[in-house]
Amino acid sequence: MKLLIVVKSIDGGTGTFVNSLQELKKFPFNETLFVKTLCLERPKYRRKYPQDYVFLHGSSFYPEKYGFSIRNALAYINEFYVVRTYIYDYRPDIILSIDIHCNLLLLMNVLTISKPPKLIINNRINLSSTLFSKSSLLLRVFLKKIVQIFYKRADSIVSVSNGVKQDIENYFDIKSKTVIPNGVCIKNFVKKRNGNKTIILSVGRINPQKDHRTLVLSFSKVLKQVRNCYLMIVGDGPQKKEIINLVKQMNLSQYVHVCGWDDKIDEQYKKADLFVLSSKREGFPNVLLEAMSYGIPVISTNALNGPRELLGMNKYGILVPVGDKDSLFNSIRSLLVDKELFDYYSKKSLERAKFYTKEKMLSQFYSLINNVHMAK
Repeated sequence: MKLLIVVKSIDGGTGTFVNSLQELKKFPFNETLFVKTLCLERPKYRRKYPQDYVFLHGSSFYPEKYGFSIRNALAYINEFYVVRTYIYDYRPDIILSIDIHCNLLLLMNVLTISKPPKLIINNRINLSSTLFSKSSLLLRVFLKKIVQIFYKRADSIVSVSNGVKQDIENYFDIKSKTVIPNGVCIKNFVKKRNGNKTIILSVGRINPQKDHRTLVLSFSKVLKQVRNCYLMIVGDGPQKKEIINLVKQMNLSQYVHVCGWDDKIDEQYKKADLFVLSSKREGFPNVLLEAMSYGIPVISTNALNGPRELLGMNKYGILVPVGDKDSLFNSIRSLLVDKELFDYYSKKSLERAKFYTKEKMLSQFYSLINNVHMAK
């Protein structure tokens, strides 16, 4: 059986997810499973990925905002035919497409092929809030209608969280039966404070969605009450220079380090005392789950959709309102000054992460792919 995975970019958490899917080759299908991955954009930051990935474009091909333009239209038409040629050459039995850009691109292709492969579309972020954030009113109305028309033609629709599933059902009136959350390798790492030095870690692409500005402003208040405290921002993106300049303007360069992309992220998790996610919107944040697998107490904004599901309304970690720097400051301070609270959430992090193992995620995708393949 041939599986083709199509993804726009492997920078960030989506890339971690796609890399994990390569292990589907190890599952015991009735026949050998071949997995190919087609990426529309060559990664700008990530350096570790399987060498057989196929890339269509150079880095940073796509704009941060959606919009009508001749350039975008011609690029999409070109992608349509390049992807179509690749499908004809590789002849996959099943295609797994990831997120709205690729989902629409592949649905349009599959619907115009005489003997098309089966198509599973994967949704990894709150789609309605993404359209509101990244497009004009006219384009949003247009894209909503396009999604409603085409998504229903997929052989299966799978969402990364129940919240993402409900968003698709409520806003787009599309039934999405399957939910498969992210999965991680469990480290059973016992988290201990780093002595007199406290490290707060944040990992993710540095763009408006992740809202690192609010994190830096909150941390500046933490410094006034917690000694020897440092903030490590690991990631890269279009707002990196802006965040570095903010750090300099606030005279925080000694305490805030914007490290850029790190392929050895495990070492950062091992050193961290606390993990903070300050996003405005999420599907099911992989970095939050990764941090929890190391037993790190976590704080996250209550962003649509994944954090609330993962943390269970403060049961496994602390949720704060999106963009609320004071609530974020109070939560960070509470965990750093209250040892009992710190130890409680450290244990809860690891306990919760064990529910979301990589093996469980891959097994669910294996079953889904097999069922779609066998369906008439």
